[in-house]
Amino acid sequence: MRLVHLSDLHFGRAHPELVAPLLASVSALAPDLVVISGDFTQRARESQFAQARAFLDRLEAPWLAVPGNHDIPLDRPLSRFLRPFAGYRRAICRDLEPVCDLQGLTVLGFNTASPRHWQAGHIRRARFAGLLARARKAAAAGRQVAVVAHHPFTQPDGSDKALIGGAAEALEAMACAGVGLILTGHLHLWRTAPFVTQDGRARILQIQAGTGLSTRERGEPNDFGLIEVGVARTGITRYQIAPTGGFGPAGQVAFRRTRGGWVAEAPPAALVQDRPMLHEMAD
Repeated sequence: MRLVHLSDLHFGRAHPELVAPLLASVSALAPDLVVISGDFTQRARESQFAQARAFLDRLEAPWLAVPGNHDIPLDRPLSRFLRPFAGYRRAICRDLEPVCDLQGLTVLGFNTASPRHWQAGHIRRARFAGLLARARKAAAAGRQVAVVAHHPFTQPDGSDKALIGGAAEALEAMACAGVGLILTGHLHLWRTAPFVTQDGRARILQIQAGTGLSTRERGEPNDFGLIEVGVARTGITRYQIAPTGGFGPAGQVAFRRTRGGWVAEAPPAALVQDRPMLHEMAD
């Protein structure tokens, strides 16, 4: 299965000249599914959601999305707390945690955006229990399981953003439920690496896209990912903006899934500007 992973489009603070090249690049890759891990807008304005909706309508492949923290109205307190996802539901999707079954692969959306934990995000216990149940059911049927969320469950040392509360415990629970891939955004940084769980195995591969369109690149170029999911092997190709104005491949890495967990076929340094993000849980 071929997944294109977009994140942090931030309409309202996007490079307008990159919209057409991004759409053309996604179309040329002919993915089975496009996943968007949140932050469609900069300030959850109606006009920004309208631009995001127009972008989605131009995609030629099926898509699955979850909201990000910027899709909640930060600067309008009443809307933020009383109807935080009203704009997102009207313009993007009423379902905040969609599910898509592909051949041999189940993709589960998980909403980590929260009006009370605006930047760091929040794991809602009841919703997370439902996610684990769906993951276990898919894994028991012999399917690979990928989770799409906005907030990462691990991040590089020195990040200026707070990590979502309970991240390590959530990763452990997802690994036990059979989740093999987690696709996230939020940091505007490209990262991909296994997460080492308590049993010493790298059972989850976290793939973090940067920003597809935002002007807030944070020292990295605008990018997106192509994820090719096989029975035992997953390849990730980073596409980033080139001086010519289009998006082109900038590096590739592949991981093979073994009984001992994910094993890299090529060093993570094969991906441009990639830095390892291995975090071993404390005993």
